[in-house]
Amino acid sequence: MKLLGPVIVEQGIDHPPLKKRETVRAIIVNNHHQVLMLYSHRFQDYTFPGGGLKPDEKQETALVRELNEELGAMKVKIIAPFGKLIEIKHGLFNPKSSYEQTSYYYLVEIEGKMKPKPNLREQVDNLEPRWQDIDVCLHQNEAVLQDVNHQAYGLRTVLIRENIILSRLKEKNHETL
Repeated sequence: MKLLGPVIVEQGIDHPPLKKRETVRAIIVNNHHQVLMLYSHRFQDYTFPGGGLKPDEKQETALVRELNEELGAMKVKIIAPFGKLIEIKHGLFNPKSSYEQTSYYYLVEIEGKMKPKPNLREQVDNLEPRWQDIDVCLHQNEAVLQDVNHQAYGLRTVLIRENIILSRLKEKNHETL
């Protein structure tokens, strides 16, 4: 899968990552060129739906599972890979640890909705699926990028990553118009 930007390194990491983590994320666009994002009422930001792979889980299986949990999607159709980004970041619970996270993004269509089944962290973050214009997501994420919530260890790179993907998606939308 194509790398969509430079490796994003969280400030203060001065040693090689101790472990690796893979995530999958869905890019779902409607006919109005809006993207389905997760809005966090806790962090006041927009992120793509998706999450981490379990041991020995395939990317496609993980993406279907995550979209079922976060969006309540009954049918998931993976259209095509979009690209990937790599982050080197601090551990959430141990700032002395670090890991390399590769996030794989896929263009996806979903059908049918049930009630989402968010995990505890997603409940605490108070995530709400929202169709939103790309520019609104970019603007909101930029507005909160430097606030205290987004400067916590392990969170500093999240909106940088998401805004790179949103910008690439915006470029692609302009090419197809």
